[in-house]
Amino acid sequence: MSTRSFFGGGIGREIACFSPRELTDFHAMQKIQVKVTNALGVHARPSAKIAHLASRFTCSVWIAVKGRRVNARSIVAVMLLAAGVGSTITIETSGPDEKEAIDAITDLIGRGFAAKS
Repeated sequence: MSTRSFFGGGIGREIACFSPRELTDFHAMQKIQVKVTNALGVHARPSAKIAHLASRFTCSVWIAVKGRRVNARSIVAVMLLAAGVGSTITIETSGPDEKEAIDAITDLIGRGFAAKS
């Protein structure tokens, strides 16, 4: 992407110019809602597991609870959502590996943050 300035001398409005390649690199956002089944909700250890898992993907990963949306790569931000048992969490991913990321995080939350057997 490049910008171009109008009205001479670099003062004025700038517009963004996208190349055709940049326009075709768009990825549709994945979005899903899951219920928290862990008896203690999303406390420190589950927050760390979510953040660690989200950090393994290149796509953007966001988690929302009750209208508050945070970056899933931040342990503290995820923990501060205070998602208790029975809460509905919305997971959003956008980027090249968005499908794999949303599947992995949904699986983690669905297992109650337990290790895979």
